Amino acid sequence: MPDIEEAKEPTLLDFLSVLRKHRKVMAWVICLTTLATLIFSLLTPKIFQATATLLPPMDRKDSMAMIMDISKLSQFAGISTPTSTTDIFMSMLKSRTMADAIIDKFGLLSVYKSKTRDSARKKLQQDTKITLSKEKMITVTFEITSPQLAADIANYYLDYLDLLNRTVNVTSAHKNKLFIEQRLTETRTNLVKLEDLMQNFQTKNKTVSMEAQARTAVEAAAQLQAKLSATEIQLQVMQSYLSPDNPDVVKTELEIKELERQINKMEYGQNSASAGISTFNPFNPAFVKMPSLSLDLARLTREVKTQEALYTLLISQYEQAKIQETRDTPTVVILDKAVVPERRIRPSIRINVILALVASTLCSIFVAFFLEYLETLKKNK
Repeated sequence: MPDIEEAKEPTLLDFLSVLRKHRKVMAWVICLTTLATLIFSLLTPKIFQATATLLPPMDRKDSMAMIMDISKLSQFAGISTPTSTTDIFMSMLKSRTMADAIIDKFGLLSVYKSKTRDSARKKLQQDTKITLSKEKMITVTFEITSPQLAADIANYYLDYLDLLNRTVNVTSAHKNKLFIEQRLTETRTNLVKLEDLMQNFQTKNKTVSMEAQARTAVEAAAQLQAKLSATEIQLQVMQSYLSPDNPDVVKTELEIKELERQINKMEYGQNSASAGISTFNPFNPAFVKMPSLSLDLARLTREVKTQEALYTLLISQYEQAKIQETRDTPTVVILDKAVVPERRIRPSIRINVILALVASTLCSIFVAFFLEYLETLKKNK
C-alpha cells in the first residue's frame, strides 16, 4: 500500500508567516480604515450635552386643586391624567404643549431644518432625555450641536414647567375666587332685600320687639279691664240713688262704653278713636295678631341672621381666594441649573480611532488569510 502522507497541523509560526507575508496589505487596510475613521470623526458635527435637575416636588394642599384641574391641561397637551405631583411634572415635561413652547422659543424649525412641527417635535424628543431617579429627582438632559443652546433648552424645560404649573394653579384659584365672588354678590343682594322686608314689616305692623310689646299690651289691657270693672261698680252704686237721666250717670255710662271700645280695639285691632284713655299704646299690635306677627318676625329675623353669617363667612373666603390668586411663589425648585458644556460628548476621536484600529486589525487578519487561501487554491490546480 502506498504511504499516505499525513497532513501537518498548522502551527503558530505558520500563522505568523502568513501575516508577515501579507503585512503590506494588512498595513494598508489598517491605515485606510483608521484614516477614514479619523476624517469621519473630525467632520461629524460635535454634540454637546447639558443637564438640569429638579428637586422632588412637594404634595402640598394647593397642589391638590391643580391635580383636580389637570384634566383641562390633558385636553390640549395630549397627556394622561396623573395621580401625583411627580407624575404631573413628568407628564408636563413630555407634553406637546412643552414641545411647542420650546420650538417657538428657540426657533427649532430652522435649527432642525424641519418643514413641519411634527417632525421638529420628533427630533426634539430624540434629543431630550427625561428621567426619574429612585429619590424622585427629575433630570432633564438635552443634546445638540450648540453648547449654549443645549444649556438654554435644558433650563427652559424647567422654567416653562414652573410657568405651566403656576398657570394651572392660578386658573384654579381664579375660578374659586369668581365662584365665591358670585355667591358673595348674591348673598349681599338677598341680605339687603331681607333687611328692607323686615323694616317694612316692622313699620307696617309697628313692631320692634314682640316680646316687650306683648308684655306692654297685656299690662295696658289689664289696667283698662280693672278700670272698666271699677267704673261698672261705680255706675251700679250711682244707679241705686240717682235717676237714669242724671248727668253723672250718663257720663259714667259713656266712660264704660269707651273703655269697652278700647279693650275691643286691643283685642281685635278695630279702629276706634281713643277717648281720654292714655294707657293705650297704639304701637302695640292687637292680641289676635300677636301669634302670627311673632312667627313672621321670628322667620324674618332668622333669615336676616343666616344671611349675615353667610355673608361674613364668604367675605373671609373671598379674601383668602384673592391671596391665593395673587400668590406668585415658584412651584418648581431647581437643584442644578444646566451649565454650558465645555466638552462634547460625541464623537470621541480617541475612542473612534481605537475602535477603528481594533476592527481594522481583525479585518486585515481575515484579508490576509483569505488571500493565502486563494493562493493555495491556485497552486493546487
